[in-house]
Amino acid sequence: TESLTLFNTGQSGSVLAYNVGTSPFENIGGGPDGEGNFWTDSDTDPSIPSDWIDISAVGTQVSFTTNDIAAAPINIGFSFPFYEDSYSQCIVNPNGWVGFGSDNTEWDNSNIPSSTAPTPAVFGFWDDLNPVNDNCNEYCSGNVYYHSTSERLVVWFSQVAHWWTNFENSFYDFQIVLYPNGEIQLNYSEITGNHSATIGMQNITGTDGLQVSFTTNDYVHNDFSIRFAKGAAWVSASPSSGTIDAGTSQDVIMSFTSEGLAGGIHSTNVVISSNGGNGFIPVTMTIEEDQSSFDAAHNGGWNMVGLPLEVSNSGYDALYPDAVEGTLYSFDGIYQSEESLTAGKGYWLRFWDAGSNTITGSSIESLTLSLNEGWNLISGISSTVSEFDIYDPNGIIIPGSFYTFNGVYVNTTSIDPGNGYWVRTSSSGDVTLSAGAGRTVEPSAIADLSDVPLLILTNSEEYSGKLYYGSELSEEVKLSFSLPPVPPAGAFDVRFTDDMKVSENGGEVLIQNEEWPLKVEIQNPCAVPCGKSNIQNQNEWYLVDEISGKEYSLNESETIEITEPTNRLTLYRNTLTPEHFALHQNYPNPFNPTTTIRYDLPTDSKVQLIIYDIIGREVAELVTGRVVAGSHLVDWDATDISSGVYIYQLTTHQRQITRKMVILK
Repeated sequence: TESLTLFNTGQSGSVLAYNVGTSPFENIGGGPDGEGNFWTDSDTDPSIPSDWIDISAVGTQVSFTTNDIAAAPINIGFSFPFYEDSYSQCIVNPNGWVGFGSDNTEWDNSNIPSSTAPTPAVFGFWDDLNPVNDNCNEYCSGNVYYHSTSERLVVWFSQVAHWWTNFENSFYDFQIVLYPNGEIQLNYSEITGNHSATIGMQNITGTDGLQVSFTTNDYVHNDFSIRFAKGAAWVSASPSSGTIDAGTSQDVIMSFTSEGLAGGIHSTNVVISSNGGNGFIPVTMTIEEDQSSFDAAHNGGWNMVGLPLEVSNSGYDALYPDAVEGTLYSFDGIYQSEESLTAGKGYWLRFWDAGSNTITGSSIESLTLSLNEGWNLISGISSTVSEFDIYDPNGIIIPGSFYTFNGVYVNTTSIDPGNGYWVRTSSSGDVTLSAGAGRTVEPSAIADLSDVPLLILTNSEEYSGKLYYGSELSEEVKLSFSLPPVPPAGAFDVRFTDDMKVSENGGEVLIQNEEWPLKVEIQNPCAVPCGKSNIQNQNEWYLVDEISGKEYSLNESETIEITEPTNRLTLYRNTLTPEHFALHQNYPNPFNPTTTIRYDLPTDSKVQLIIYDIIGREVAELVTGRVVAGSHLVDWDATDISSGVYIYQLTTHQRQITRKMVILK
């Protein structure tokens, strides 16, 4: 609040009658009406420019059947507030006005407000006009056009003629412009001849309105504008009117409120009108939204980040000035380069070193996320939200599929501000994150892997990835143990080739790593058999470095160190008594120059393993003689062999199996 003191400095015995209100204009032409609307023009108030809007290249012509009947309604392009209601459509009448209700064919204009005049309506130049129409006489002239955007609607009467009788050679070029905030501007480019127009506006009942001009021929002129706007509702005066005797004063309390207003700068004029003169006081109110600060810590290398607050500048270079240039990526089926962040989306961002950035903005209390089927990269709100407090009405989130990144993917059950997260869904749909929402989804049971053997692969930066093996998963829970898309190049990642972290029978292990050596720790949580998943004394497991060809027995080692860089290992199980006779595909394939061939024998057998070229000539004999039952590996060095397709054939007394391999040099 502020106190405004009014003094009557007039002659003894005089009485000052005053009124205090607000106006968007410094110099008022008229008003307020019952809704608080004022008007002024470019002659009265220099702050109102003659502001013609050229739509000649984009306007759509309005077609009239006669010179007194409005055309079909047109879309305004936004919700336009006008007196007691808001409108998305309007009608354009050929007699120079725009309405928001039924048409009115009255061509003989009158004073307003009036219930017999068109209602509710804006009268840009209500007169007996004669634009081009389907029933033109010889004097009709000029077309009407409109063009709308989300920022304004322009209705342009282009050199429209007056009805000829008594108004010969009278033509008018003017616009009616509507704005989303309810303001109206009337622009006049060229006025030729005479007129008797009504200019103003009125409400739906014709009981409230503003009349600017009626039959005043010399009021409007070329390059002239009129503006209608409301006073500011965020300012009030108490008392707003009264009288003051000579030699005395009156304190008027001015109250200002930011309630319901957006952040930013708001301006108006406090207008004092009286029988002793008029004046105004410009008022500017700046509203600063509640600001919060968040320290966003990051590691050196790749990080998954998200916006913790609503900010004025969401460019990654402004939020994270120490980030590596050009390394912000979102995910929409593939990684896509970005320049700025959006609340609710997660991103990859790389930093040279560990550090922290302070982000300032307004709190995010709630977010509704539209998720695609499969993996989504998301971020949360300004406070921590539990996985189980997310509103997921259709149950699309797959339990156990939330991952954050801390040098390696890590499962999580909470979404913290400032971080990015992967989540997998069974179908597309919306979920909502909000502060203090309370539990809306009960935790779903997923398979317990506490007694399942695992490999812990740790690089020299001490980042570790865990892979479980020897456990059979049902189809219902498999997706809970899938891994998100591989991180960008340079980040550490280990996984089975089907993007799983659990495998029943082993398989290829894909490695993305830049820091060597790689330590592989083998953990079998059961010292004695403790369940179906325990493999102790049941199988022999092996890990093969496909680059060096070196093989490690997991039953004989607790820790393996791989010193030479490799991008894949093979984990396989050698059962003590294979159930089937089998010849497996060599690996790698294609290869240069060495490869490994594995075969299984359910019984002791006399075996031959021979390599042939494509026309059947023997190239190498790898095995010949009696071999005991079990799984066996044979290495072949093809250094002196030419590139091409070759056949390897395993023969026992029971059967024969043949496969192809490719040498690529």
